[in-house]
Amino acid sequence: MGVLFAPLCALASSVLAQPREMYASDDPSGLQEKLQSIVDFHSAFWNCSFSFAVHNETMEIAVAAGANDWAKPTSSRLTPNSQIPMGSTTKMYTAVSVVRLAEAGTIHLDQPVAPLVDKYLAKPMPCEQAPAYCEVECAPISYCFVQPEPACSNTTDETYNKCSYCLRYLHCYPGKGRPTAVTVLNLWKNDARIEKVTFRHILSMSSGLRDYYDTPGGTDWLYYSVLNSTRDVEPLEYLVEQDKSFLFSPGEEIVVPAGQPGAGQTVRRGAYSTNAYSLIGLALAGLFDLDDWAQLDQRSLAWGRHLPADDATLFPTRGTCLSHPGIAHQYTSLTENETFVDISNHSCLNSWMGGNIAPRPMDVARFTFAAFRNDAKALIMT
Repeated sequence: MGVLFAPLCALASSVLAQPREMYASDDPSGLQEKLQSIVDFHSAFWNCSFSFAVHNETMEIAVAAGANDWAKPTSSRLTPNSQIPMGSTTKMYTAVSVVRLAEAGTIHLDQPVAPLVDKYLAKPMPCEQAPAYCEVECAPISYCFVQPEPACSNTTDETYNKCSYCLRYLHCYPGKGRPTAVTVLNLWKNDARIEKVTFRHILSMSSGLRDYYDTPGGTDWLYYSVLNSTRDVEPLEYLVEQDKSFLFSPGEEIVVPAGQPGAGQTVRRGAYSTNAYSLIGLALAGLFDLDDWAQLDQRSLAWGRHLPADDATLFPTRGTCLSHPGIAHQYTSLTENETFVDISNHSCLNSWMGGNIAPRPMDVARFTFAAFRNDAKALIMT
């Protein structure tokens, strides 16, 4: 049995089984009533909201308890149909999508992602769509992304982040020393290791790439910007902002030292990186020749022809969570030991391909089963 945990104490459980109608009526054991009593108890005890789903060969059951909008705890209740942002559950969908593409021969798991990302970055975009500030603020310093000179040290991190939204319009502003496009190698300050990062490295957390909280100077700028702002931080801004140093070389192996579990064994190093998943997304955008990263259909890529007709999974891209009526309210404490506040009017993007899913728990239970069932109907066969 697999169990997934997400904000608002949302839970989804999948026992390997075949998808059926939701909320099956054949529940002679009274399991739904028992589960409902459990989530009711814990919702009251912990003063939070729960959503729980079970999917197996004989039934589908979904229960929920607690408030949705805690400003209106009586009238706004969480239901089994509430779509709940579940963060890194997104990575399971992304991983299945990549493996499915590899099984179809469209890509290879050991294929570097950089050439496909470069294809996306180099695709000329209509100049009339460029942000108004690109010509004056970003085009004159565009060479700093490719071949930094001493004068580039005067350019602030905030300016680089802002100019990340101009990178696909550089061809609109030709001039001496100005690039018409940038590459992943340029963004990684010409560290050739970035060109060795493969799909497999990213999925297995062995790329050596740092995460979004590894910002220069340790300021956690992006982390707090996402939590405290309605502004979407799009994939290229994440990548421009993050620390470009590697924790280790992609796929690097070490021998476990004496005195540690597994001493003497050769193992591959690993480090968790949500940011690296944005590279997968941009690579797929290049693969499918998309104009915009947000055009990538994450749900269809993951499910393919097996997508249930009533699947309600969302993958928000731009806009706040409140722009999606079915998404449950989210809460956080902005600093330690502070009262939780509603952040539903903040960006719902979170981190593209690594954290931007908002499903019902039943949707996740179904997908987990479909991905990991051990027969010819599984979403992936390897």
